[in-house]
Amino acid sequence: MSKANVLSRRQFLQFAGVGASAAVLAACAPAQAPAATQAPAQATQAPAEATQAPAATQASEATKAPEAAQPSAKKVKLTFWVEWQQPFYEEYLKSFNDEFASDMELEFVVVEGLGGDSSGKFMAAVAGGNPPDSLLAWADSLPGWAARKALLPMDDYLATFGFKKEEYAEASIKASTWAGSLYGWPLDWDPDCMLYWNVDMLQGAGLEAPPKTLEELWDLRSKFDKKAANGDIEQVTLVPWDGWYFNCFALAHNFGSKLYDAATREITINSDGMKQALQYEKMWADNYGYEKVSAFQSGISAATQNSTFGAGKCALWMIGDWAMPGLAKNSPNLKYEIEQLPVAQGKPYFHCGSGWPWMLPKGVKDPKSAVLGISRLMTKERVLTWCQAIGWQPAWLPPRDDPSWAKADAHWPKVFEIVKGREADTWLEPSPICTAFWNEVKNAENQVLTGQKGIDEALATAQKNVEKARDDAIKAGSFG
Repeated sequence: MSKANVLSRRQFLQFAGVGASAAVLAACAPAQAPAATQAPAQATQAPAEATQAPAATQASEATKAPEAAQPSAKKVKLTFWVEWQQPFYEEYLKSFNDEFASDMELEFVVVEGLGGDSSGKFMAAVAGGNPPDSLLAWADSLPGWAARKALLPMDDYLATFGFKKEEYAEASIKASTWAGSLYGWPLDWDPDCMLYWNVDMLQGAGLEAPPKTLEELWDLRSKFDKKAANGDIEQVTLVPWDGWYFNCFALAHNFGSKLYDAATREITINSDGMKQALQYEKMWADNYGYEKVSAFQSGISAATQNSTFGAGKCALWMIGDWAMPGLAKNSPNLKYEIEQLPVAQGKPYFHCGSGWPWMLPKGVKDPKSAVLGISRLMTKERVLTWCQAIGWQPAWLPPRDDPSWAKADAHWPKVFEIVKGREADTWLEPSPICTAFWNEVKNAENQVLTGQKGIDEALATAQKNVEKARDDAIKAGSFG
């Protein structure tokens, strides 16, 4: 980072005075360290393995995030929690620590399951008074943590760094805000569910592009499904619950279900749209046999260390942008394209987005230094390096115009085209009960696909359980 981005002494003095007004903070941001330290935690699969990012273009002064001067003459050591071990961390952190060797040293600690705190390590660290200096986690988790006073509001800090909400995806700001305060500095805002399609397979079947409706996708089975003489699956058309973990939510939206109204707190899981989404998935599960397709996918993964789509054994895949680096690494010769998710017949398209902000935990020892560290990660150059390596669309809008995207992966221009004009769309409006939503609906989906329960029964149970979570949160004062 150039010296021109360092705040003046007057700005720094102003920055140093905001600490008392920002009392509750949770920060998380991945950074590079010579080696990221592994923290034991419950395992959670990363979206995709990232490849080394191409060198990002030099950022202009107008698009770099402002940076504060060092908060003290003493060198600080910061620990940021991140979700996965990534190949680019070592070089990325070395560059960071070499540049700021005079006043800061940054380390990443990998905590698997951190996004939704499935291991409980983050809340335990806050309760024990020993949180990380910052963490990078799901925006979906932010409202619940903020409502439970596990995070510190960041408004005053961000204002000092020249943070401009209008330069970020609208939904990323909304998702990082709770009770009128900003609790996160958004790093990415992803298109969660797009349609990847195998060019050779579709063109070989006489198609120049995939159909525009979900019903027409179903009709492609005769073209691509293949089974051996003994009934084992050899190739599939589409496995709609594979890819993005919450594909069922994207399908529900595209069948016309809103799922949740933040203004009224009305929960509509047990709706016609959600029922049709699970019915759609169930048709595909019954077509293949749920256990057979699971065994087929596992066998492909074990043999090739790749997805069925990447291995050329699946014609269509419903997943987000993060799949691109893994495909570039594991399937360099695969010809594929990306389109927006097909819609249900007669329904408008709905775009599902979600993201990951940096947050400040309550109890962080030196919040000024922690935010300074985040700001140094949030320059255009470092945002490009991070997002292109992991396959994330940045929440910060100016870096999206950089010409390095097409060099990083030729599919990025199409991704940006799909997203354009849909920066306010999200898979679920911010709520302190997001965890209940995804746990209960995923449980209902699993029960339906495996035949344990019918759709009506599974969704009625999910609706009841999420309503209870909402009512309990209201009683506890977690809705503000």
